[in-house]
Amino acid sequence: MSGYNSKIDNQTQIHTNPIDFVGDNRQENETLKNLLDELSGVLEVEIDQYQECMNLLNEQQEKIIAGDSDAIEEIGKKEDTIILKIKTLEEARKSIVLQLAQYLKISVRELNLARLAILTENPYSERYTAYRRQILYIIRNLESLRGSNTYLIHNALHYINGILKIFASVHTIEASYSKKGLLKFSSESGKNISGLS
Repeated sequence: MSGYNSKIDNQTQIHTNPIDFVGDNRQENETLKNLLDELSGVLEVEIDQYQECMNLLNEQQEKIIAGDSDAIEEIGKKEDTIILKIKTLEEARKSIVLQLAQYLKISVRELNLARLAILTENPYSERYTAYRRQILYIIRNLESLRGSNTYLIHNALHYINGILKIFASVHTIEASYSKKGLLKFSSESGKNISGLS
């Protein structure tokens, strides 16, 4: 029974002890450092792209309020480009995390930025803590901006529909058929909004 417990303790140490960069195997340490540096580089670019997306959503909000549909469409195209870049960066990040998980003998599901901050020494620990904070901040802001913009667009569409209904009821054209079977239109311009002719 004690052999079983020591096996569990050894596995737990793999999951919780900080990574030793001073160990005997230089090649493994270099591989690990390279993976951590690659992950840092991808995360920095990804954070920049999310920040750019947040800036575009702020700009979109201003254009929605101003009613500038051309600018809104242009911003949408820029957002699509950024989203494609982010998807590419996500794939690169997933690949690096998979390699790190295999190297550290940790499940990919267990390996996140908070865990990496615990498992690594500085400067990596500080970096991953900072990246995690930045990403959480950006995600909260993106969700808030998207919600606000959706609300503004919904209200703008409701307003436009109301205006269209008013115009449709103001200017009705009456059509009828003449005795010869031809379509004839009345020359009246429709009812006045107040109901008075």
